[in-house]
Amino acid sequence: MTLSAVKKWKYPVIINEKRKLSASVYYEALMSASTGFYPVSVNKLIHSGVHFDSNVLKKLGNEKERRVHCIADGEVIAYRVNDRYQKIDKGDEVVFFSTGFVLVRHLLEMERVEEETPASESDTTAGNTNTEGTTADTNQAQSPSTSNSTDTTTPTPPTTPQTNTETATDTSTSSGAATTSETTPNTTEPAKEKQPGHRLYFYSLYMHLADTNYYDKNPNEPTPAFWEQDIYRVIKRDKLDNVIGLRIRTGANEKILAVLQEGTKVNLNLDLHDKECKWYAVSSFVEGYSSIPKLDLRKSNKTEAGVDILGWVYTGKAVTESVFEIKGSDSNLVLSKGLKIWNDFKDKNDKKLYSMLPEGTQIKVSNVGKDGYAELIEVVRDGKPTLPLPTEKKKVLYKHLEKIVRGKKYNEVVVLDKPYPIKAGDLVGHIGHNQNKGITKKTDKDGKYIDIDTLPEGSKDKEFCPHLHVECFTCEDLASYITQTQAEASKTPEEDKAFLGIAKQVKLLEKETAADTTVGKPYAKTKIKILSQDVKVAWLQIEIYSSETEKKTLWIKNEAAIAKVAKPDGELSLAQSTAAWTKHPLQASNIASSTLIVGIALLVEMNDAKLSLRDNRAIDAQGNLWLKIDVLDDKNRPNKGWVLVNGEGAKRVCCWDWFDFTQIKETGTLKDIYLDADKSLKRNKDNHSLSGYKPTIKETLSILDKQYLVETNTYASIKEACFQGIVNKPILYSALSRLLVNYKSEWYSKVDAEGKLPKWEALNSEMTENAKNILAYLQTGDEAKFEAYLSSVGKAKDSPEAKGFETLRREISRFPADYKESPSKKLTKEQFESYAKMEALEKQVTAWEKTKEKIKKMLWWDDVAKGLSKLNQQNDTPPKNGEATDTTTTTPAETTPPATLSADGKAWFIHPVAMMDYFTRVGIVTYHIYHDGKIERHIPVETLKGYEKNINMSIMIKIVMYIN
Repeated sequence: MTLSAVKKWKYPVIINEKRKLSASVYYEALMSASTGFYPVSVNKLIHSGVHFDSNVLKKLGNEKERRVHCIADGEVIAYRVNDRYQKIDKGDEVVFFSTGFVLVRHLLEMERVEEETPASESDTTAGNTNTEGTTADTNQAQSPSTSNSTDTTTPTPPTTPQTNTETATDTSTSSGAATTSETTPNTTEPAKEKQPGHRLYFYSLYMHLADTNYYDKNPNEPTPAFWEQDIYRVIKRDKLDNVIGLRIRTGANEKILAVLQEGTKVNLNLDLHDKECKWYAVSSFVEGYSSIPKLDLRKSNKTEAGVDILGWVYTGKAVTESVFEIKGSDSNLVLSKGLKIWNDFKDKNDKKLYSMLPEGTQIKVSNVGKDGYAELIEVVRDGKPTLPLPTEKKKVLYKHLEKIVRGKKYNEVVVLDKPYPIKAGDLVGHIGHNQNKGITKKTDKDGKYIDIDTLPEGSKDKEFCPHLHVECFTCEDLASYITQTQAEASKTPEEDKAFLGIAKQVKLLEKETAADTTVGKPYAKTKIKILSQDVKVAWLQIEIYSSETEKKTLWIKNEAAIAKVAKPDGELSLAQSTAAWTKHPLQASNIASSTLIVGIALLVEMNDAKLSLRDNRAIDAQGNLWLKIDVLDDKNRPNKGWVLVNGEGAKRVCCWDWFDFTQIKETGTLKDIYLDADKSLKRNKDNHSLSGYKPTIKETLSILDKQYLVETNTYASIKEACFQGIVNKPILYSALSRLLVNYKSEWYSKVDAEGKLPKWEALNSEMTENAKNILAYLQTGDEAKFEAYLSSVGKAKDSPEAKGFETLRREISRFPADYKESPSKKLTKEQFESYAKMEALEKQVTAWEKTKEKIKKMLWWDDVAKGLSKLNQQNDTPPKNGEATDTTTTTPAETTPPATLSADGKAWFIHPVAMMDYFTRVGIVTYHIYHDGKIERHIPVETLKGYEKNINMSIMIKIVMYIN
């Protein structure tokens, strides 16, 4: 399959299809999450994606929303779906979580920008300006810096401000993607062969998706199209069928538990029978046999020890062999539920019952015959045949089945043999459950905990914790791709650049100069003329005749009353006392003396609705565009100021310039990152330097610090409040999203010979070492462990804390030897209080071990990488797994290299909303057709104002690319 480049994007969670959300709304919602911030989260580790929890969903408009959509056109590579949410048992509580995910591959492509050849004079009519002759700005945008410091680099100074009035007018014309400008010569010239674009294959991940039980409980909800489409499920029926067999009961002639079909083999407990030896307890089924319904082991009430049994069956006599086969006859019929499996019979006389399947069993069938029977191909899951199935052809009654769509496997990674094409907005799954806080178990009459098998439902699903993780990454050489696309972006026409990049330390004009004159009285019988060709600006240029031969030009404030009637080349009536300026109120020469300095780089959209307001736009006498923008100054104060577009340090850029994107090649270990994040909690005015921090922590903190005024001496740390503190600060949360992190995926980890995860084991010393040491002392009196604990926490042997533990140790040493059997009964009130303290330490140790168990269940990277490698070897399609493919210059347009993941789990991570925000815009494809047959194509956001004057005929075809 040929993978097409992304041309359309969708947000992963869409609350209202008709309500288009801006990136700012999405960013703000994501910053309200309780965990899961990018690129470092409150668990003190690098976090490669963003989280959607109940807080985020509520901010987006509906905390009950569950559907998850693919963010862009691509192909599904792999997935995993749980039958039921996975479980970690912590003794007194249970934690449920989803390991379900979907992995989609996409292609980001920058088309080549063909440099245009200026047209000859004969191609244009008199008085028209030829736009083909405009030279593209060749200055590079700010390169993404490789992080070794807390500040990003300053962009290359741009060219001097434009002097062409038309070009300098704010047109809001740009495409987030590279604008292709092609000139098709007349038929006498051979057409140029189109070069392939610069390509980057990247992935989007959707983690913690709903389990299969969700779809069972919500049959009207759609299922992912890439799941198995040919699954059938045995439906529930009220009618019972007569089956030759035997009932299994709770005891001799007691309550019926299930039906055992004739031929079923069970293992009897020969020591557990009635007095007459006619009823025996069943300890288990012989391999391959089962019952309807399925039976679980339970404690027998016939013995003091409480032996585990399935139930009791009637043998009619004493038996000596433990394996017992159920016999029957036509006169020994029992009622049972389930789907009967028959031989390939020709008529009723040839009919033979092979086995039965319980309700809910998922199977595959084919060839539904005229008699209503279908051939049984496979028993997939959720039920076992009562008797082992023969290899011969088998049939089931089709009307007792319902077709469903389900995952190929449960709780296992599925790498698709053939990638499944998917469009932006298509369903990838539903938001699943993931929690760190467990559900407390109840206790029985003996004080023992009652197990919880599945996530409790009902009561408005109060235990359900919606949790979705979305991330984007690439295993290719992102740094090289950025360099290549930046070089190509230098050819992009000025009017096709969607953003304004403003570097740190750039000076803005905080306010305009004061008016230095008044309009005065126009000469008799003359009118005040508007010279400004764009009247949606803060100040208008006017022309006034002061005598029959003398005229003057002034600037006036474009007040609301004036704006209502102002038109290009129109006339105005103004009071003589109207304030005016002899020069434009914004002068580039005043910038150097300004005290308003930008404290952090920012990227603004040229077509932002706020910047389109007349009070926020100005065009001076030279045609230069000024915009009034919100900034954080060098003291971290929110401020507003006028920036000169294409002035020093502020230039128009396209997405391919990668302005202010910072590349971070993180080399710190998991433990390094954890320790740095932990160290950040102690930052204060005397200990705030970031020089010793690892790059990712350093860059994150440098941005978070900007939320605090410099004079307050307040500094950020890696905690929830510091991330949520920038929820209303778009400059800061967008700056965070422009951090590009090269690190090992959290979904990858080596597993050693003991089944442990070495990189996570390295955190043991931080998570449980102290608890283990003091626990060993309390339980056994190990003095060496006690001294190790005191040394770690910096306490002396004669400190109050040490004395307290010594007292506690003496109390615990007096516990009765059998106290663990029932602490609440065996210990005194005072002893039980001491026991509770020791139990808390035990829980701390156990909790970390259980956390690592959960982490291991979450891993998928290695399974997908190996699965893709195996597929590529079978298809004989290089490269080897883990090798990046050079797709930027040489890959033919019609060829798609095979999907691969790095063997070591390393990738470049990109904020998913940043991807969607920067690499797409609403656009108009405009074809300009000249008299000589030449065709010129442009893809700006909107046609450049006044541009239609330059052409003889214009055909405009709208191609809408949007995010919702």
